[in-house]
Amino acid sequence: MYNYICPVCEKNISLASEKINNIVQCPKCHANLKLFIRFNCQKCDKTYQVYVESKGKTTKCKACHSKIVIPESVKTLFPKITKNIFISYSHNDDKKYIKIVLKHLNMIAKEHGFNIWIDEQIRAGDQWEARILSAINQADMSILLISPDFFNSEYIQETELPQILLRHDKNKTILFPIILEDCAFAEYKWIKKTQALPKGCKPLSTFNTSEMNTVCKNIALEAKNLLLNDKQKSIIINSYDEKPQKDQKFDGRIIPTLCNRDIHVEKFYKFFLKNCEKKHKKLPLFFIIHGFENQGHRSLIKRLRFTLIRAYLQKQKITELPFHATAKWPDKGKLSDRKQILARQLFNAFQKMDDISFEKTYDLKRLNQLKAIETYKNNIVIISHNIEASLWDKDLLSWYIENYWNVDNFKYDDIPQFIIFLNIQYPVAIKKGFWGIRSSHSTIKRVKKELTVFTQNFSKNCKLIDELNSITQQHVKDWICKYKSNMEDYEIEEEIESIFENSEHMSMIEIEKKLKNILLKS
Repeated sequence: MYNYICPVCEKNISLASEKINNIVQCPKCHANLKLFIRFNCQKCDKTYQVYVESKGKTTKCKACHSKIVIPESVKTLFPKITKNIFISYSHNDDKKYIKIVLKHLNMIAKEHGFNIWIDEQIRAGDQWEARILSAINQADMSILLISPDFFNSEYIQETELPQILLRHDKNKTILFPIILEDCAFAEYKWIKKTQALPKGCKPLSTFNTSEMNTVCKNIALEAKNLLLNDKQKSIIINSYDEKPQKDQKFDGRIIPTLCNRDIHVEKFYKFFLKNCEKKHKKLPLFFIIHGFENQGHRSLIKRLRFTLIRAYLQKQKITELPFHATAKWPDKGKLSDRKQILARQLFNAFQKMDDISFEKTYDLKRLNQLKAIETYKNNIVIISHNIEASLWDKDLLSWYIENYWNVDNFKYDDIPQFIIFLNIQYPVAIKKGFWGIRSSHSTIKRVKKELTVFTQNFSKNCKLIDELNSITQQHVKDWICKYKSNMEDYEIEEEIESIFENSEHMSMIEIEKKLKNILLKS
């Protein structure tokens, strides 16, 4: 038997070996899931994640280049939600436009495990209308191929479109119109509220074959980006999700961090929103972000603060940005001393804008009396702790979450919603000498294992975010296609070569600097 936790309904699921597939349906909530296994290279301990059907196959470690046999004994599965795409179109439309759109959509679907549904999949004898409505009701994205025939189709206008728009109003599907042929689509209110493609609403039929391939490639990448961010579709602030204008000053805070951090944002948002919907207690929420120290822990928090969290507050009619403080994590020492130092550092982070001093009393009730906290009682207060891997201490952190941030202090509405980020940073520079290297690797390995167990014990208000990994050439290519869509294919390849200089991947901090320079050159 294999086991996994469904990321949608969060139920523990057991699966018989004969039913194992790369894509399965959760028996509890019926969500489509992609199933993965994780394993480590026995030589360098690099962690890999592959489809479950890859068990027993042979591969090559990208880090140390040693041969790896993917273990068959792994019984714990790691599921990811499969995205469903529904395509609505008129059978009277020119098939060549539909085929070229499908060709590029199928490429990204194959890579990311998306399911594309089009009515050509209906077989003889099927209840065709039931199949169509079922596909619409499961769709994470509804692609509408716009043309005069689309609007003249009685079935689309009376059956498909009303159901799609209803799901869109409930924030259950992404509306994704593509203009195939010129028509008076601007007369329809629902399409005015969306960003129709191609860019500038220029119909696909007006491009030549070469141009059409480039346009459809960019459309497919945009669909992918929206799908991977679909948990945010109703709250992301548009100004941070668009290409900056040439006369817009870029401050380096947000746009570069849109590169390869979608899954981390999605994990944060799902847990954040689930807990914010609880009306009786403003439980402090803890998020553990871990990865090598050059992988952009701080920039991820900036992105969350300026997009998701800010947009959530705006929906609550709160215009101020959430307050953000950084509190130093204590060095090694006795546990009792470290507790006192941690509490004092927390006060120091807020007393920079506060006149109150509590001498040696640093409990949570006193913290809530600070002017900084009082000012943000209806807002969100973000606290960041940067923790070197060598300073990881589960006993100190257990006390901090369970005792210091005691839930009994959060029964009232006149306090802020606290979000605490614990940034576990693994060292990039390994100490010289055999024992130094061995010690550093063993520390990282130990911390990673303990993090999983630790967060399971505090699952009510503590979430472990996926490890921050390096940025690949494909990640940057996707980013450029989104924010520099006017670039030709050869220009994109030249830009990527100049960024990576024959490297396969780079750290997020390095990439952010280079992407910022690209934008500043615009």
